[in-house]
Amino acid sequence: MSNLNDIVKTITQNGRGKQLIVFVCGFGGAGKTTFCRRLCAEISCPAIVFETDWFAKYPTEQRRERIRSAVASQNQELIEQEENPINWYDWPALVSDLKKLKESGRLEIRNGWSQRTGRKDFSIDLEIPTEGDSVIICDGIYLLHDAVKSAADLIVLLDTQVATCLNRSAARDSHRSTKEYLDYKALLVDKYDKPYFELYSSNADMYVNVDGIISRPAL
Repeated sequence: MSNLNDIVKTITQNGRGKQLIVFVCGFGGAGKTTFCRRLCAEISCPAIVFETDWFAKYPTEQRRERIRSAVASQNQELIEQEENPINWYDWPALVSDLKKLKESGRLEIRNGWSQRTGRKDFSIDLEIPTEGDSVIICDGIYLLHDAVKSAADLIVLLDTQVATCLNRSAARDSHRSTKEYLDYKALLVDKYDKPYFELYSSNADMYVNVDGIISRPAL
């Protein structure tokens, strides 16, 4: 099991004039956002955080309506397609934009998904040096499967207890979701997320127990 210092050391040793893409993944509520902020602060070279959530295909309400319609249809294949969170993201666009940012040092994201509003109204301009060391830290839950993992130079899996993750997710989302929906999201974790990590966790390069790290003051 690694810690933050191990990750920083690995990045430093593998940089040496390169632009690195580091994936930080784990269950929702695992502490990814705080870990990525700490990692940016500890790395001596330029580093930015790249959010998987920007690449959600639909606004929150549209996604929920698609799921409701699929469940009402009782078509199990359609339910799986709409309900499984791995299908909520535009993976080809994410991989393409990561490559573009790494190669050109610039990227404009328009109509990204906003965690604050739940709508596709987020815009950001990203810049990272293409000469010397630099690091793009990609923050997301589902970054271990074949459609996306090859884009990373290093994959870090945060190993946080599922119960802890669920409690943190519920506390984070309680202001914008009903208890019924939060309970439904917990069911999705059992139905889709646990099997995902059981299947793909071996694709991670490093495992990090973040409980001791995220208990420190967030930067």
